[in-house]
Amino acid sequence: MNTAVAILGGGAAGISAAIHLIRAGIKPIILETRPHLGGRTRSFFDLRTGEEVDNGQHLLMGCYTATREILRIIGSEQLLQVQKSLRVRFLDGQLVPDGFELSCPPLPTPFHLLGGLLSFPIGKFTDRITIIPTMYRLLTDKKREENKSVTQWLQDHGQPREWQERFWNIIALAILNDSPEHTSAEIFKRALKAMFHGKRENSSLAFPLTSLSQLLRMPAETYVRQHGGTILTHSAVERIDSIYDVQKGDSHPERFIITTADGRRITARAIICALPHRQALQVLRSSNLSENISLLLQQMETLRDSSIINVHLWFNKAFTQLPFAAIIGRNFQWIFNTRMIRTKDSHTPTHLTLVMSGANSFIHLPKEHLLHVALQDLHAVLPESRTASLLHYLVIKERTATIALRPGVDALRPGPQTPVRGLFLAGDWTATGLPATIEGAVRSGKQAAALAIRLLSGQHS
Repeated sequence: MNTAVAILGGGAAGISAAIHLIRAGIKPIILETRPHLGGRTRSFFDLRTGEEVDNGQHLLMGCYTATREILRIIGSEQLLQVQKSLRVRFLDGQLVPDGFELSCPPLPTPFHLLGGLLSFPIGKFTDRITIIPTMYRLLTDKKREENKSVTQWLQDHGQPREWQERFWNIIALAILNDSPEHTSAEIFKRALKAMFHGKRENSSLAFPLTSLSQLLRMPAETYVRQHGGTILTHSAVERIDSIYDVQKGDSHPERFIITTADGRRITARAIICALPHRQALQVLRSSNLSENISLLLQQMETLRDSSIINVHLWFNKAFTQLPFAAIIGRNFQWIFNTRMIRTKDSHTPTHLTLVMSGANSFIHLPKEHLLHVALQDLHAVLPESRTASLLHYLVIKERTATIALRPGVDALRPGPQTPVRGLFLAGDWTATGLPATIEGAVRSGKQAAALAIRLLSGQHS
């Protein structure tokens, strides 16, 4: 089987690469290990409840322009609900039993954020006024902070401990998937600027009104096939071999041969490796390219993983009208009222999803123990939940959900271009300049596709 471009991996990065190649008139082949595309943005059918359950709760934002572009192309953007202006409920179950809210008024950015912070009930009003110039400096600071943690950076800018614990740490965990003491201030700064510069909508949260499979995977598969692309599922890549034109004496491969575990052989002029970090490392090590990319492999080997745990809880009755909320001072950081978000029904039995980011210290615990922790946190911040009976639960562990975004990690994340002409990388773990999010993955796929298009048009870089 021959193709101009083979895409290894059908997650968000691989899907993005395929769609942008198709729009340039190139019909790629996607090789995916699983029975379908989607990667970590996938869903499965729960027999007990009859619901589609996402493997993880993906919180999108208005500033996810590349992701929203893909959804527009495949015809599913209407399944994404974007807040008109940022609004987040915070629950702590202690100091403020009913919680408190960050609600940004309909003002141009960044004044909407400043207005929201003035009414945000942390500390005295006079303290909140002093936060405003500090916030402005945070968003306009151009000094690079690659080797500084989020906590150090916030301390350097005079952020009070209460603000760190009850505001910044929640945001940092959600964005960076790890503790602010251990994550990169530089990547956090970039994310904040993407959120709070430009349109007011950039900082708004966006919620899928359906499962991730219906939002991305299924319409993407349909789009790729309808436009001449090929999807080969159950096709785990075993090795890559590069073929050179001996007569030309070219030092770069003329083509590649990809061998799958089931014996398929695909010949391609270019490869976009959009596999998760550890799978990509394994495949590249087993190729005959390993000597040419030894430094790249060393970089990839230094990257570490950060885990996420999602606990899905089904109760016999509804006990909250909140579509979602942030949790302060607990093990889990977010509650999503999954059924209410999807159906707008706040009265039928409830399906909640609790999310723990940066979960490495909990990931090895038994599922029964994690259920107990989740219920403890839920009962503490929503006491009404004690009156409901738990009907069913699922614990989903993503051990390698993202790479760990430690200070200095930018120097270790490889870009889309490799030392081997025709071999490109994509994935949220690559050097996108963003945290390891769906937006980073989609942007990386677009960048890799652009490089493959240039190669096929004869514009070698």
